[in-house]
Amino acid sequence: MIFSALQISKEAYIYLKNPWTPSSPSHPRALFLHHLLPLLAAFITPVKLLDKTRQRSNVELPFEESERRALLLKKWSLYEHEIKKIFQLRSTTLLVNITEEFKASLSFLTIRPTLGQFEVTKRDPNLFPLETEGPDYTPPISSYQPPEGRYHDITKVYTQVEFKR
Repeated sequence: MIFSALQISKEAYIYLKNPWTPSSPSHPRALFLHHLLPLLAAFITPVKLLDKTRQRSNVELPFEESERRALLLKKWSLYEHEIKKIFQLRSTTLLVNITEEFKASLSFLTIRPTLGQFEVTKRDPNLFPLETEGPDYTPPISSYQPPEGRYHDITKVYTQVEFKR
C-alpha cells in the first residue's frame, strides 16, 4: 500500500486527534500509524519553540570554561593542520609517482617505437566493453513532415581554415 505525503499527514492527523484503534492490531492502517507516530514526534516542532518573542539570555562563561574552549580550538586547528600536511604530502607523492610512470612509458616508447606505437593505439576491450549492431548512418525520411511553428536553428557550424605557409 503506497501513501502520498498528503495521505500520511491526513491519517496521522485523524489518529492524533481521535485515537482510533482498529479491531485487529494487524490492520494495515494500525501498523502504518504504529510506525508513523515516532517519526511524527521527531519531526514536529513544539509550539513553544516557534514563539518569536522567546530569546535566550546571554550567559557569562566562567574563565575556566572560556580557557577550555580556547585550548580545544587550538588543538582542533593543530589537528586540521596536520591533516592538511598529510594530504599535501600524499598528493605530492602521488604526482611524483604519476610523472615517474609517465617518463617510464615515454622511455619505453622511445626504446621500441614500433612495438610501443601499436601497444598504445590498440583498443582495450575491457576498458569499455561496447559492441553495437546496426547502421552507422540513418538516411533522411522522405515523407517526414516537420512540426508546425517556429524553428530556431542553434546548430554551431565549424569551418576549417587552411593556413598557407
